[in-house]
Amino acid sequence: MIELILLFLAISASFVNKDERFPALIFSFVDCFFYFAGADIEGAKGYIATGLFDAFTALVLYVTFLHTRDRLSIILLGASILSVLINIYGFAAYESYSEPYVYDSLFELYYLVIIALFITRIKPYVRIRDSRGGARILDGINHNCHFVRESKQ
Repeated sequence: MIELILLFLAISASFVNKDERFPALIFSFVDCFFYFAGADIEGAKGYIATGLFDAFTALVLYVTFLHTRDRLSIILLGASILSVLINIYGFAAYESYSEPYVYDSLFELYYLVIIALFITRIKPYVRIRDSRGGARILDGINHNCHFVRESKQ
């Protein structure tokens, strides 16, 4: 199940608007890479490695925020810190010999919220044909259904 969620994460990150695509792709690439590279780490070492890797992701997103100054970088930075906290919970649950159902559910919910965040960051582009044969590209629509910017082609 988590593989399918990571696939949707990577796909939704690639469609985020141009201004915020870089941090979204960094976040999804790093999470997918660690999942497939560290899949064989089990037990307490797995929780510690995942927590440290998420802390590294937070550091990379902080450096990205310093260069781009976009809002998505800071949101994903907070999400990486939340992931570290989920891994601390997972480690504590592992040490107390409890079942990992809550930990797994928290991570699935975590990734679904990130996917929903990425989907809300997609700007729609609408092409309208003029009666004169030309076309206008509308660069996005705000919440009042007014056009934000248009360019003639």
